[in-house]
Amino acid sequence: MPSERLTIRLPKPLQEQLDALARQTGRTESELAREALADYCERQQGAPSCYDVAKEAGFLGCVEGGADDLSVNPAHFKGFGRE
Repeated sequence: MPSERLTIRLPKPLQEQLDALARQTGRTESELAREALADYCERQQGAPSCYDVAKEAGFLGCVEGGADDLSVNPAHFKGFGRE
């Protein structure tokens, strides 16, 4: 299988952990990194977005009695950010 090369910089403590794990398992650093990236990518594919989480929690549209045009009417922004 053809592969692409990826170069990354690791903080020294993480590099030391990777070195130790490679020695303990008899696997290469590349094998361990590929496995970790594959696991991470797989977990992220099913992860809900922030919008989905907020919607499910009921945080969207939860203010009652507010202005209907709060996000678009410039009058509501008068003096905003000046204090």
